[in-house]
Amino acid sequence: MTVLLISQGLSGVGLGAGVTVAGLLAGQMFHDTSLSGLPIALLTAGSAVAAVVMGRVSQRLGRRPGLAGYLTGALGGAGVVVAAALCSPAPL
Repeated sequence: MTVLLISQGLSGVGLGAGVTVAGLLAGQMFHDTSLSGLPIALLTAGSAVAAVVMGRVSQRLGRRPGLAGYLTGALGGAGVVVAAALCSPAPL
């Protein structure tokens, strides 16, 4: 339960920070502010899909396998960091 509590807290902080800077980062990468809402829309859609999928995994297999969703999110976050460092919309 402690691991779940800590990971949920950290993911909430990361989500808040990501939403805050996503529009600014997209505007800088695309050199156009008209696409600033795209990362937030993709984040929302991805979160909705992941909630359904990981909810079903957790119901079927238990809480521990359901934590794989956090690993998937961490990998996605690492991709965003690489893309930001390269100033490219896709980490190549």
